[in-house]
Formats: sequence, C-alpha cells, structure tokens
Amino acid sequence: MKIVKYVLCIVFLVALAGGGYRLYKLSTQPVYANVLPRDVTILTSQTVWPHIEDLPDSAVQNQLNQYFQQELDRFTGSVEGSGASVQVDYRVGFNKNNILSLTVTEFVSPPRAAHPMTYLKAFTVNLKTGRLYQFSELFSPDSDYRSRINAIIHKQINEKQITFITPYDGIKESGQEFYLTPAALVVYYQLYEYTPYVYGFLKFPIPLADIADLLMPEVRQAVP
Repeated sequence: MKIVKYVLCIVFLVALAGGGYRLYKLSTQPVYANVLPRDVTILTSQTVWPHIEDLPDSAVQNQLNQYFQQELDRFTGSVEGSGASVQVDYRVGFNKNNILSLTVTEFVSPPRAAHPMTYLKAFTVNLKTGRLYQFSELFSPDSDYRSRINAIIHKQINEKQITFITPYDGIKESGQEFYLTPAALVVYYQLYEYTPYVYGFLKFPIPLADIADLLMPEVRQAVP
C-alpha cells in the first residue's frame, strides 16, 4: 500500500509540474489580436467598426471591445439628428508582442455643408492587461521624452515648411493623440487644429529607433 501511494504521489507531482510548465509557457507567449469588421448602423448609414476576437483572456477582450464601443456611442451621439451621412474605416498599424495600435477614421457629410469632415481616433492597447495607453504612459517616468520628441517634431516642421493657422507649442501635456506603426510613433492632430483643412491631418512620425531608450519596458520589447 505504501508503494502504491508513493507511486501515485510521484505521478501527481510529475503531472503537476508538467501542467505548471505548460501554463507558464502559455502565459509568457506574446499575444496578437484578431481584429475583424463588425457591421453597424449609424443613423441610416451601414458601415463597419473594429471588433477583437479570439484573445486568450476573455475579460481583456471584453474590456478592449468596450473601448471601441464607447467611441462608437460617442460618435453616434455626435451626429444624431444632423441628417449627415457617415462612413467609417479602420486600420491596424501595429499588432505584435502584446501591443495593438489601430486607427478609426470617421467620415461625416452633413447636408448642405461646404465639404465633409473627417476625424481620426486611435487606440493603443495592451492585449494581456487590457490597458489603454495614454501618450505619457508609453514612456519611463524618469525620461525626458517631451524634449526629445519636440526636438524631432520641430526639425520636421522646418524641413516641411508647414504653415500653421495657430501657434504650435509641441506635444500636449495631456490628451496627446498618437498611434504606432512598425517603424514610428505617430503624433497627430485633427483637421483645423493647427493647419488648414486642405493640409489634412497634421502628422509627425517619430522613428522608434530614436526613442527606444525612453519607452516603458512592455512597449520597448514590442517594437523592433
């Protein structure tokens, strides 16, 4: 009887160790998002909206989709009763090593308007934790990221000879809009925010290689 108990104990410990190893390996695997178009109706317009499926953590998946739903609700409310026609396009700019960054472009054509309006909304999220990053949260707390990035932006302004309709003072203290691509952190501004309508969205691509040392570890390990 003692021998049987001993053997059973050995088998249990081996199985437990094996299961624990598999769980550890699973938990440390990088997560990628499956972003699919979800059909929605805004006013009378049929369009699409991004929707994440198949994440290993359903709670995180629900949290991320809730961020998208909140923006859909906000956008729908902003055009309610306007009689406008709308269209939506989204693009995934970055999707690897637990980090997803995508943009949603919202087109609005009000009746009798001189021209349509377009708005750009971006989401950069952690696929393991569900965190929606604010601009400052990309960087280590002790890094002087503002000075480095502002210097890069002002160099681009001089090179492109950009004409502003209101003075540009660098990245914002809070609420700075951005998204990621495989090569850059793109700082952007809405139409009319700093430049004329015909200019389109004002964008400043900041090479990730130039700011890698400033990034938080979980962001830095996701980029090249």
